[in-house]
Amino acid sequence: MANHVYTNINITFESNDASNKYIQDVLQYDKIMKQESESIKTYWDRISVFQDEYFKIICPDVESTRDDYIEKLGAKWISFDDVDFDDNELTLNMHSAWSPAFGLFQRIYDHAKTIDPEVSLVITWEDEGYNFIGAASYNGNGDDWEEYVPTEEEIELLTSDDPEEDRSDEFYEAIADHMCNLTDSVLYNTSFGINQDTNVKEK
Repeated sequence: MANHVYTNINITFESNDASNKYIQDVLQYDKIMKQESESIKTYWDRISVFQDEYFKIICPDVESTRDDYIEKLGAKWISFDDVDFDDNELTLNMHSAWSPAFGLFQRIYDHAKTIDPEVSLVITWEDEGYNFIGAASYNGNGDDWEEYVPTEEEIELLTSDDPEEDRSDEFYEAIADHMCNLTDSVLYNTSFGINQDTNVKEK
C-alpha cells in the first residue's frame, strides 16, 4: 500500500468578497454540498463531487491515469478529505500517494489569483510514516517549499518497544516545532521578494 501524504492547504484572500466569490460563485460550494441523490447521500459523497468539479476547472488537461497525475499534479492519486471556509480563508484537507501534489498546488494558486491577485497559499504536509514533513508558500512574490526528514533519534521516540516509556509526545512536539520552523522559513522567503525588489529600486 502506498504511503499517504496528508496535506493542509490554506487559501487566504484579500477580502471576504473575493473569498465568497471564489467559494460560492466559482466553486459552487453551497450548491454542491446541498445536493442529494441516489448516489450522493453522505458528506464524503459531496466532497468527492466537489473535488471532481474543482478538477474540471483547474485540471481540464489531466487524464484520470496514474502517469498523467504524476506528471501534471505530482502524485499518482489525490483524494480530498475535507473542505472548510471562514471569513476570507478556504481550507482544503487532502491526501495523496507517496508525495505532495506540487503540480496541484500551483494550479490552485494560479486559478485563485485570477479572482484575487493578492491571494496567498500556505501549505503543510506530512508523510504518514513521518519519512518527511514539509511546508510551502505561494503568493505574489513567488513560491517556496522546504522539507524536513526526522532523524533516527526522533523516530526512536515514536517506535520505542518499551511499554513503560512512551515518548511519543516528545516526538510529536518535535515534529510540531519543525513544522513551525518550515512554515516560518517559506513565509519569510516568499516575503523577502518584496525586500529584494525594494533593494533593487534603491540601488
